[in-house]
Amino acid sequence: MEKLIAYLNSLSTDDQVRFADSCGTSVGYFRKAASVGQKIGAEICVSAERESGNAVTRRDLRPDDWHLIWPELITDIHPTPQKVLPAECATCPEYATCERRANPVDSVECEMKLKKRKSDKDA
Repeated sequence: MEKLIAYLNSLSTDDQVRFADSCGTSVGYFRKAASVGQKIGAEICVSAERESGNAVTRRDLRPDDWHLIWPELITDIHPTPQKVLPAECATCPEYATCERRANPVDSVECEMKLKKRKSDKDA
């Protein structure tokens, strides 16, 4: 999203509005999405890439899942992103059997953390 903000900031206010309009959205939407880490819709990503002349790419706007939406963008130069487990997982007593280890997903909270949080609330 940094590239999107840098690109917007390089434009005059009028050009920012024209760019956002040509992408089917608003400058406010772009800025809010960037500030809160919101995923920008696939169609808008395609438009932003086209309208920015590739200054902002689909990979820039959807770094975690671009390869799932647009598999044709996977190349030797831009391979599928690899998920990395948090360092704390290696010390977890259930690491060997954890489903998260086999399929790391950033947005899924570890079962051990959920169990610990529940036990802390019950205490």
